[in-house]
Amino acid sequence: MRKPWRAVLLVAVIFVAVHALGATLLADLVGSTSGLLLVPTTPLQIGVLAGLGVWVGGMYVVLRAGPPFESTWARVAFFAFGVFGHSWTWFHLFFVIEFAGVLHEVLLVGLIGAVGVFAGALAYERFAGVRPNVD
Repeated sequence: MRKPWRAVLLVAVIFVAVHALGATLLADLVGSTSGLLLVPTTPLQIGVLAGLGVWVGGMYVVLRAGPPFESTWARVAFFAFGVFGHSWTWFHLFFVIEFAGVLHEVLLVGLIGAVGVFAGALAYERFAGVRPNVD
C-alpha cells in the first residue's frame, strides 16, 4: 500500500456519508426509536462519525493484507461485515438490554456502518491505483 492516508480518508468520508444518508432515510421508517440511528445534525456529531471513520480506515490499512482471500471483493466484504460490522453491532447491543423493542434499530445501525465501510474500502481498492482482483 503506497499511500495509506488515501484509504483512511476514503473510508472515513464514505462511512460518514453512508451513515448520514442511511440514518436520515431510515429515521421515519423506524419511528420513535429513530434516535438510536444517530442522524448527524450538529458539527460535533459529524466530527464523532468522522473520527470513527478515520479509526476504521486505519484498521483497514493495518488489517488489509490479513484476510486469506484472493478476490478484492471478498477481502473488503470480510473486513467490512465480518470484522467491523460484527464488532459495531455488538457494541450497540447494550441498547437492547436497556430498552425494549430496539433490536431492529441496532441491526440497522450495524448494517449501515458495515455498508459504509464496505463502500469506502472498495472505493480505495478501485480508485487509488490498486489493481482489483475481481472474480
